Amino acid sequence: MGVQADTPAGFKNNNANASPFLQGLRQIRGVMATLGQFPTGMPTPNGYPDVFVAWTSAGTMVNLWNEALNIIEGRRPMFTYVLPEQLLGTTPPATAERADISNQFLAFARKQNVPNLMVDRGICHQLLVEHKLCQAGGLIVGADSHTVMAGGIGACATGMGATDILFTLTTGTTWMRLPETIAVRFHGTLPPQSSGRDIVLELLAILGEGGAQYRSLEFHDESTSRLCQDDRFAIANMAVEIGAKFGVFAPDEVTVDYYVERDGEFLGTLVRPDADAEYERVIDIDLTELGPRVAKPWSPANVVPLREMEPTRITTAFLGSCASGRLSDIESAAAELAGRKVHPDVRFVVIPASVNVFLEALRAGHVETLTEAGAIFNHSSCGGCGGIDKGVLGADDVCVSSSNRNFRGRMGHWDSRTYLASARTVARAAMRGELTPDLYGDLGSVGR
Repeated sequence: MGVQADTPAGFKNNNANASPFLQGLRQIRGVMATLGQFPTGMPTPNGYPDVFVAWTSAGTMVNLWNEALNIIEGRRPMFTYVLPEQLLGTTPPATAERADISNQFLAFARKQNVPNLMVDRGICHQLLVEHKLCQAGGLIVGADSHTVMAGGIGACATGMGATDILFTLTTGTTWMRLPETIAVRFHGTLPPQSSGRDIVLELLAILGEGGAQYRSLEFHDESTSRLCQDDRFAIANMAVEIGAKFGVFAPDEVTVDYYVERDGEFLGTLVRPDADAEYERVIDIDLTELGPRVAKPWSPANVVPLREMEPTRITTAFLGSCASGRLSDIESAAAELAGRKVHPDVRFVVIPASVNVFLEALRAGHVETLTEAGAIFNHSSCGGCGGIDKGVLGADDVCVSSSNRNFRGRMGHWDSRTYLASARTVARAAMRGELTPDLYGDLGSVGR
């Protein structure tokens, strides 16, 4: 099995089902960014991440960084460290406790001259894919599981726990077992009422929460018109809900166009699998008849077609999070609610994933359209997704959300209930006041 990219001389791989992407990770600034069995002469089996991502709500980050400095400056003075670039995101704190954490984090970052400090600009995962540091073929690690979303533009990105992050901060390296790969191929044409959210919910229905445990999900867009970039982000974002270590789209013209629009040119490496690449499993999904999907409490994998849903009254609708708080999501909601009103019994909270997304929605008129319909816009942040900020649920709340998890108590009270759906479905439910099988009745029997 080969890979269409420059591979370091002497690189070996003994796993026939290992990810073709991980075999072809590029060299950056002369530092090896490859995982697996390393060539002779490499001191340790470590990968060298290009970017490290963190956010202030993770209160352990300051302690980890302090510990890393202690190791670097005090305990290992003779060792040379090559630290990855750092991108840190913050959001306005919702409580006094979080304010203290945020202030401590910011003071520390400024004292250490940490670069790319994105103060109150949005969710770190969205900020990452908006930033030039994130490039196709790069290796990115973050202090949150949804770092995997950068796979939507051909980067190998993954979240890690505290001890692994401490190791990366201390040494500038990381170690991983080379995962086997599940290829997922998309065919046909996605119906207008469906999106990347419905695709990834369908994949969760197929594989379950642990169906890709420590695998690399490799997405191949062979659809007729190609999925838009926001749909790809939505799919890659929730790869971790299936247990995947990585969720990477094979880069194509959509990928290149995204980078050129963002950076003015393509600066990364297009790492593509060869035609004879071997996979642990291949899953083919026909998008043509894929209708809206809903994940019922309390699992992202508890998925049913909307047409099979029992009518369920809702009290809250949430459009936001790193999973689906981008411009196309807000645009879809605005199209549904233009000239209409949110149901009087529903609180519809909209939180753009970043300030850039908010500004784009503002210029396009979507903010005005949704506000006139009765939606409530909040500053770019995680918001109610993790029970962090405005939009937190009470005991009697039933929410339809575009976020990525609906575990019990995640968005607030233990007795609250959250249903996951696409931005368009969230908007329609907010207008109707309920999730119903006929929510898309005006579109007839399109989709299944």
